[in-house]
Amino acid sequence: QMRDVIGAATAGQNYYRSCMDNTVSYMNTYSIPKRVQNRVRTWYEYTWDSQGMLDESELLEQMPTKMQLAIAIDVNFAIVNKVDLFKASSFTGECRNGCDTQMIYDMLLRLKSIVYLPGDFVCKKGEIGREMYIIKQGEVQVLGGPDGKKVLVTLRAGAVFGEISLLAAGGGNRRTADVVAHGFANLFILDKKTLNEILVHYPDSEKLLMKKAKVLLKQKGKPAPGPPVQQPRGLASLFGQKKETPKLFKAMLGGKGKEGLARLLQLKREQDTQVMSQKAEKSRKEASKQTKILQESKDKIDFTKTLWASHLLISSEAQKKLEQEKKPMQPPASSAPPAQKEDLNADAKPQPPAVMHRGTTNKSLIISMSPSPRAEEGEILTVEVKEKKNK
Repeated sequence: QMRDVIGAATAGQNYYRSCMDNTVSYMNTYSIPKRVQNRVRTWYEYTWDSQGMLDESELLEQMPTKMQLAIAIDVNFAIVNKVDLFKASSFTGECRNGCDTQMIYDMLLRLKSIVYLPGDFVCKKGEIGREMYIIKQGEVQVLGGPDGKKVLVTLRAGAVFGEISLLAAGGGNRRTADVVAHGFANLFILDKKTLNEILVHYPDSEKLLMKKAKVLLKQKGKPAPGPPVQQPRGLASLFGQKKETPKLFKAMLGGKGKEGLARLLQLKREQDTQVMSQKAEKSRKEASKQTKILQESKDKIDFTKTLWASHLLISSEAQKKLEQEKKPMQPPASSAPPAQKEDLNADAKPQPPAVMHRGTTNKSLIISMSPSPRAEEGEILTVEVKEKKNK
């Protein structure tokens, strides 16, 4: 008997361990990253410690429907009845009353509880909204801004978001911001498909919800109300809005004694300073403009000078080439030494041949040099061989 008591007490713990072991084995088989495995383990541990079970629906399914409804009403009815889409409101006409109570009871039995870890995205910007979220426990943050990291608002237990997406036409609205769990958060989820299955049996509530959804959508699309603008009355409406009184005149009217005079002088100095700064800025812009114009003119002059110099150089070379082509051909200079030229001019008569005798041979060799009849050819070398007569 004691064994049965101990076994019953540890049955839930054994079930929890079995589920976690099976999940870890699955993640190891498919090489799931360690970071993801750690988050899965954290989810198991927190869900078990906070609820004493992994899925509340499993416990309720074992009970009769009436008992399930009684528990759901005690636990969740107060939260759901706060949703603007379902509660009785101040809408005019047929929307004055809330939805059918029995429809809300049926919806309580279809709510799904989900636990989110710190930093988990409940929904992301741009997604199609098909679910409504009710915060049962914890907090969520709505993020926005240029970088998508600015906290716009923090929603706590009992808050609802995404309810308009349940009845939006065309498959739902797109999410306009990121929603992230701030710490551990337990949320109820009701999807569009489940709500449509419930509304089939409550056509009047469906019409009421559609009207409420349109009104809520218009209200959320309007800009934040500002301070009321006072409209002119009487004769003022005929002449329109008058211009604002100048600051100097206001200071003169509102000041008293030295204080008013000091204020007037200060405003005058501020005005003079502003005028001077405007003039200085205008002068700086004009000077910059003139400098730019002068620089452009200088660049144009330099370019013109370079182009003209190139033109003169080309013309000079062409003129020289033309003069060389027109100049007559000159005969080449004589290669003879100057002294020889003077001798030739001085005495044009041929010189006697030089005779050279070598040994006792019967032959004699006569070598002579005579000037050429042409001045440019120099001298002519003559060699003669003669035989001697026998004595």
